[in-house]
Amino acid sequence: MHGVSRSDGEAAASGGHLIQSRFADHGTVRIHFLDSGHGDGDDRTPVVFVPGFGEEAMEHLPFIEALRPRRTIVVDLRGRGRSDAPESGYGMDEHAADLDAAIRAAGLDRLHLVSYSRGTTYAMRWATTHAERLASYTIGDYPAEQVIPPAWFPPKAEKSKWRGRPVSERMPVPAIRRLFADAVALDMWEDLRRLSCPMLLIRGGAQGGMLDDTSTARYREVVARLQVETFEESAHDLWSPDPLRFVRTLAQFLDNNETGGPR
Repeated sequence: MHGVSRSDGEAAASGGHLIQSRFADHGTVRIHFLDSGHGDGDDRTPVVFVPGFGEEAMEHLPFIEALRPRRTIVVDLRGRGRSDAPESGYGMDEHAADLDAAIRAAGLDRLHLVSYSRGTTYAMRWATTHAERLASYTIGDYPAEQVIPPAWFPPKAEKSKWRGRPVSERMPVPAIRRLFADAVALDMWEDLRRLSCPMLLIRGGAQGGMLDDTSTARYREVVARLQVETFEESAHDLWSPDPLRFVRTLAQFLDNNETGGPR
């Protein structure tokens, strides 16, 4: 079944609060996600965050804490964090369906979607096929494409560190290899025209960012309601040098585009 939720009985502690560690079934693959729940009767539209390549939900506890009391969910797609790492099935559609299973399990009809880096590839596929359910969409430093990295990148990624931790501790090496083997070049720029919700684009302004002026201009062309924020001191890692700037910028955007009502 898709979107069947269960808890493993554990919860992550953050800032004195409990965050539920939950699972959804996408076929035979178990998808893990963190769920803060509604705090203090807060009825604002929930946030669903899809992290980037080589990231896991547990490292984004400060993100969840900073958005309290708004309900916030962070998803481990297949092969990441505490989700299952099947031997195959790492294409676009499988990843988008992983996200859909988590959203269904959480019981969300409407949401603010947030994605960072390569997580944008899969979040954008879900967004452009569920446009009516989006209160807003925030993209962190990534084009509207599934990017195929150069041949040297996957072997390097297996041995690399991200924010001080080996990527292979967050994502098994076989899953890393399958992810890039299953990826195909895909252009989603025109698909974004289906979205009528407000959108926030956050880009790094320093060398190493994924978005240049040309790709930013293309976002402006295809997105009707777009806000662009540039972190001049950041490269692709929008959490450096200020680890909370991303979530502060997001929180202000969400408050400015809140639709209200229980979800």
